[in-house]
Amino acid sequence: MIIINEFCQKIEANLRFLNLNRLKLLHFDVSLYTAVLFQSQPENETSIRDYCKLVVYHLQSISRESFHFTGIAKLERREMCDDYEYTNPIIVGNERDVPDNGMKQFDFIDSKKVLLIKQKGQLHAVGSKCPHYGAPLENGVLSDGRIRCPWHGACFDIKTGDIENFPGLDSLLCYKVEISKSGQVGIMARLKDVGFDKRVKDMVKRDLNDPSTFVVVGGGPAGGICVETLRQQGYAGRLVLISKEAYLPYDRVQISKTTNVKIEALQYRQQEFYDEYDIETFLNVEATKVAGDKQTITLSNGMSIQYDKMFIATGCAPIIPPITGIDLKNVVIIRTYDDLAAISKAKDETTKAVCLGSSIITLEIAQTLIRQVESVTIVGTTDLIGNEFLGDVVGERVLRLFTDNRVTVITNSNVIEIFPNKNGEVEKVMLMNYKELPCDLLIIDPDVKSNTTFLKRSGLNLNTDGSIDTNVYLRTSIESIYVGGDIANAPVYSIDNEFAVVRNYQIAQNHGRIAAINMIKSRSKILRAVPFFSTKLFGKSFRFSGYGEYTDLIIEGDLENLEFVAYFINNKLKVVRVGSCGCNAVVAKFAELQTQGVSLTREDVENTEMAWTKLIKSG
Repeated sequence: MIIINEFCQKIEANLRFLNLNRLKLLHFDVSLYTAVLFQSQPENETSIRDYCKLVVYHLQSISRESFHFTGIAKLERREMCDDYEYTNPIIVGNERDVPDNGMKQFDFIDSKKVLLIKQKGQLHAVGSKCPHYGAPLENGVLSDGRIRCPWHGACFDIKTGDIENFPGLDSLLCYKVEISKSGQVGIMARLKDVGFDKRVKDMVKRDLNDPSTFVVVGGGPAGGICVETLRQQGYAGRLVLISKEAYLPYDRVQISKTTNVKIEALQYRQQEFYDEYDIETFLNVEATKVAGDKQTITLSNGMSIQYDKMFIATGCAPIIPPITGIDLKNVVIIRTYDDLAAISKAKDETTKAVCLGSSIITLEIAQTLIRQVESVTIVGTTDLIGNEFLGDVVGERVLRLFTDNRVTVITNSNVIEIFPNKNGEVEKVMLMNYKELPCDLLIIDPDVKSNTTFLKRSGLNLNTDGSIDTNVYLRTSIESIYVGGDIANAPVYSIDNEFAVVRNYQIAQNHGRIAAINMIKSRSKILRAVPFFSTKLFGKSFRFSGYGEYTDLIIEGDLENLEFVAYFINNKLKVVRVGSCGCNAVVAKFAELQTQGVSLTREDVENTEMAWTKLIKSG
């Protein structure tokens, strides 16, 4: 046990950078402060560091001389009505600095920032950076009660900081606000959040008195979010997560964006997290049979589980192309972390890589590899690359972006044969025109099919593509079964709730959350899906929101220099999608507008200098 005097010495050492001492603290006694605030002695060095942070935070607020505390009683722990304990106020600015229905970032503690938001006469304070990849939320989109990330479209409640839409996993830090008579704004942090940049929503654990069982099939983005949301929403029964892969849920988007990365760096959470909240994880296990009428699921490990509710998000399986030599070494069909690991093992600076495909995944792999290998050739099966995502006009410019960065692009082609060397490794490939390319590593971005074969006798109706119809609550024709992610033919809010299979990471995570809420309480949360896509190619960030076929395109800005906004317009003159490069938050604004049920027409966007952005309701 460390005595209080030693603790106070360590505190005083931590105060030197503030140029504070006891004489400057209005006869403030550190020993008495420590005893009152913590009511116990620190156990170890880690506790000392954490406690020192708190003391520094409080002393910093006093040093600003904006809040005048008149005695030690004012410095005791604060117990608020939400049952959290908070630090004392730290002055960050004046409420006059924040415009009505606006937001502003202020300096906080240890180079951290806090975002103040004023709406409906109330001032709210949350973390300033999106927990997903650190985007500055000050540049995001403020709407009625929430803020949307400018980079990838995640949404957070401005009162609680809770994540409401994806991508991402964690919530914003949320602070209490006090305003002095002179308008000075004091921010109070939850004691348990001190030292963190983001927050995991509170979750319950299993209650053995609850006899129910919920099963989540699929360890992808939808399944990973679903199990967490169930515990966050108060479900305390038995909870089982089944994953075909040998890994816990992980960030699959990174599979095409990186190499040489450990699975632990990609996983949403580590095993200890699932253990703490009593989430059973069955890894390397597949579902083999479902009996919807009996509410049972049979697994590849021989187990059979009786469930009360089940969420199925088994994603897609690759369609292996019928190419001679497809089974040679260093031929990788990219879908999972194991495929990424195989690429990392096979490549070196002398590798001649060929990427077969035309999708964004192909482009991301090629731009990652070109910095690490001798050469990269994209063999595209269409006349452009990435045009399904980018559109033809933008796709043509992106093709030149790749060739400008030493990537060879061959369009309207395919690989028809793969040839081995004496070690059984790929040595060259033959294209449709019988041209041969040297190749040490062949990466195939395949077509996919819904991974739902095990459901053929389940009682669920499978569509011809293997997908499953849902309603706006993601419930299927069987009341106890919900589906989401790549296998869900679900209503898409941004296209008037028309049904579509949208294979998108952000949509999958959203499905996981909505399904979980409705599994606990039927018909309590309607799906309001607005697809949001993003990628970064050779340092240029491309973002798109919306969904649907288009017949016309309006480009505003400079496409050649990749600073533009693109409006995709259908034959009814409706804007079905907006894309951008080099124009932060424009796409996020369109996504938020769609979420509010507002549609844009050609007239709204043509030669209007983006006046449509003022249609977003905020406050």
